Parts: sequence; structure tokens; C-alpha cells
Amino acid sequence: MGKSTYWKAKNTRLSLSDSKFAEELLNYLLNWLHLPLQKRGDLFIFARELAKHSNSIFSFEKLFGRQYDSSIILQYVEKNSKKLDDYQIAFLNSSKNEEIIQFFSQVQVFEGDTEL
Repeated sequence: MGKSTYWKAKNTRLSLSDSKFAEELLNYLLNWLHLPLQKRGDLFIFARELAKHSNSIFSFEKLFGRQYDSSIILQYVEKNSKKLDDYQIAFLNSSKNEEIIQFFSQVQVFEGDTEL
């Protein structure tokens, strides 16, 4: 069996401050981390619109794709991991930062039909 590929489509305005989206994203991350290296695939996220928050350090561009910022990724994960259960938090804390950053850098995000 090859790599896993996940697709997430949202016909809505997607926001990084949405706690439900953050929890879903971290669950994808946890599932990906549990997989053997050779089976780790990609996540594609499609949204009608991506919310832009001028007063937040978090942006889709800094979390995903070519222009990601490692420190922003780790801050986002830390901030939102509080929503996870104790086992998930412990597993995430025992994971290597490089693997977490790799996951986020490989996620492909599309606004409408345009990739970030």
C-alpha cells in the first residue's frame, strides 16, 4: 500500500482562528505522525475563501507551502494543542519539531482554484 492522500473541501470562508478547523488540522497532523515515513502522504485543503487577520501572527502563507515560517508553525500547534486530549498532547510533544514543520510545509491550500 502506498502513501495516503487526504482532501479537505470547505465551501466556506476558512479561518485559522476557527477552533474546529484547528482541531481538524491537528488531528490530520497526528494521524500523519502515526504513519510510517514511507506511507506519509499529502493533505490538500480547498476553501471558497481564506480569512485574512491583520491583527494575528498566523496566516495561511506562513503556515503552509513555499513561504512557511517554522516558528509560526510551532506557535500555532502549541496554541491549538490545548484542545486535544492528554494522550494526543503527549504524543505531539514527543514528536520532532522537524516532522511537524514538514507536515505543514507539505499541505497544499487552495482558495477557489488558486494555490497559495
